[in-house]
Amino acid sequence: MRFRPLILALAALAIVSATTALDGCSKNKGTNPMPTVEPFASPDPLSTPFSHTFNTVGSFGYVCTHHAGMAGTIIVNTTSPDMTGAVSVGSGGNLMVPDVVTIKIGGTVTWTPAGGGHNVVRR
Repeated sequence: MRFRPLILALAALAIVSATTALDGCSKNKGTNPMPTVEPFASPDPLSTPFSHTFNTVGSFGYVCTHHAGMAGTIIVNTTSPDMTGAVSVGSGGNLMVPDVVTIKIGGTVTWTPAGGGHNVVRR
């Protein structure tokens, strides 16, 4: 049996080329987007306003880890005219008000405590 380095080299090149083509497809076409990472967490308990600047387009859910159902969503896109958003934490009981905020990428959301014993954590 003869060793054929050229065939092995071509086979390896084909695998690399196929992988590169697939990577380019998922990144450029959005067919298999990567998970969005934008971690944030307020001090616990939240006693002063807490802000986070969002540098990634996407939808970011968050919760108060002390109260089931106390949650909200930040939507970050390229078309929103708003660069800032504000959420009242604990307003009217165990609520985030408003529970949905939309801002432009690079924008900042500030959570302000309206009651004690709450926090804000990316879920």
